[in-house]
Amino acid sequence: MEILLKKLMYNRPFQNDVASSLDETKALLSQHQYDLIFLDINFKGISSFSVIDEIPKTTKLIFVTAYSEHAIEAIRSNAFDYLLKPVKEMELSACLNRYFSLINLPDSSAMIHIREKGFTRMFKLSDITHVKGNGPYSTIFTKQEQITTVRTLKSLIPELGQDFVRIHKSYLVNRNFIKGFQKDQIFLTHNICLPISRTGLKNLSS
Repeated sequence: MEILLKKLMYNRPFQNDVASSLDETKALLSQHQYDLIFLDINFKGISSFSVIDEIPKTTKLIFVTAYSEHAIEAIRSNAFDYLLKPVKEMELSACLNRYFSLINLPDSSAMIHIREKGFTRMFKLSDITHVKGNGPYSTIFTKQEQITTVRTLKSLIPELGQDFVRIHKSYLVNRNFIKGFQKDQIFLTHNICLPISRTGLKNLSS
């Protein structure tokens, strides 16, 4: 059975990515952030638990297996659900309904904790316009201020959530502040203009 990964796009239906091996799964995980993943526990005799550490904690993981004895290990891996093969339509529907009930309404109060000069600051995700990476440092821009923290851009992605998209190797932007874009530039509110790469253009449309 192939490993099915589902990616919830911004104001769009699900886009499916399918991996036919654990290596393909790892490659997809290194390139994209997923909201929901269906993962077969036993894939061609190889345990899929080996990829758990590469899945962000913000991603909901649903194990699919023919073996009930893996349930305890799945629970310890913070699985969102555990479906036994053959998967019954009613059980799958209940699982998805429970997932959608969690994401149905955006949480405008969601926060991120950022350390700056030994002091921890708290920011609402909805206030962050974009983030600029510079090696081991990242600068977070809000509508009122900007701060620099010793965090890489990649390490911040799981904590920022699905409203943020990587438009360039050095930039993440909040989709809610995007006014428009062209082939090499993106325009945000408050007269912000940033570079956008070809990969960034693909990320915006996916």
